[in-house]
Amino acid sequence: MMDKKLIEKYLMMYPKIDEIIKSLEDDLKFYEFRKTEYELSNQHKNRNDLIDRIDGGLKQKHDEILELINIKEYISMTLRRADTNCRKIVDLRLWKKKCWDEISGEIGTSTRQAERTYKQFFEYFKNFNPKIWPDDIQ
Repeated sequence: MMDKKLIEKYLMMYPKIDEIIKSLEDDLKFYEFRKTEYELSNQHKNRNDLIDRIDGGLKQKHDEILELINIKEYISMTLRRADTNCRKIVDLRLWKKKCWDEISGEIGTSTRQAERTYKQFFEYFKNFNPKIWPDDIQ
């Protein structure tokens, strides 16, 4: 299984993952536009080098977008598999930044039980194997 802290980073990113993907898609469009400009212009002496660099960046952005889409789908599927109580704990802990006492009060269980449920949730991620790390994504 992957490191719990790393999975938590992906989960914390999850509510904004569509925004992140959209931002990467906007970057992709910008660089595609710039590439077209360089291809149509003969004024840069390093034109071919610039186009090659842009192609490399385009591939990297494209790969990041596809990987984020896969991550989003994996997390969505995992959240669907979890029961309502577990999803509520994840929501309160990661996205609403609640402490364990507040969480247990809201869901009507002991603090230890809430913590156990949260810990068990990470068992769903035993096959989670993304190719990019949350810190690599701007």
